[in-house]
Amino acid sequence: MSEYGRAKAVQLRRESVGVCSSAQRRGSGGGHGTTTPVTRPSAIRNHGSGGSRGSGSGSGGAFLNKAINQELQQCRSLDDLDAVLSSHASDFDSINVCTAWLQLAKLKPWVTPQHGQYATMPPEVAPFVRLLVGKTLANVHRMGMREVTNILWSMGKLSVQLESQPNGHYLAELIEQRLLEVAGEGGLADARHAEQLWYSFATSKLTGLYR
Repeated sequence: MSEYGRAKAVQLRRESVGVCSSAQRRGSGGGHGTTTPVTRPSAIRNHGSGGSRGSGSGSGGAFLNKAINQELQQCRSLDDLDAVLSSHASDFDSINVCTAWLQLAKLKPWVTPQHGQYATMPPEVAPFVRLLVGKTLANVHRMGMREVTNILWSMGKLSVQLESQPNGHYLAELIEQRLLEVAGEGGLADARHAEQLWYSFATSKLTGLYR
């Protein structure tokens, strides 16, 4: 990461901390300004108007992507997820990519880390990760803050090491660039997004992105 990139990443961290702190000061006043700890993010269900769609963003494409998202959310095993990816991955938009990452993190086999070591990525999910890294590369420029932070959360849960993935360093640069863009567009105005981003910074092992 360049010196400019490091400086901007520090700025982004500070902004996310500032928004989170502001939300905490608001305490229990309702709305989104609660102090509930960040847990697994929810899938994005909205395929309405906006910049978070892929190349098939016409009415027919939007209908297809909404149907794909519903199929992804209904997956209850890696086999289910594999079936959806095999049938529809070529039609994924950015929301589908995000939902697929969330489902993979949810369905991954549990691996008990050895004492004093970080958890490693289960070998069963490696083919899924390679596919989704490629899909993320193709769609990251269309993603909003929620999608990017949800994907980072999922990568952290899956113990993804971006530097070991094909084009992983390039993806790290694109994610960094997109985070800065959407933050500059007010992407951190929603405290939930700031909390999720801070959680990703605090827990992720994505060395290609954070070091």
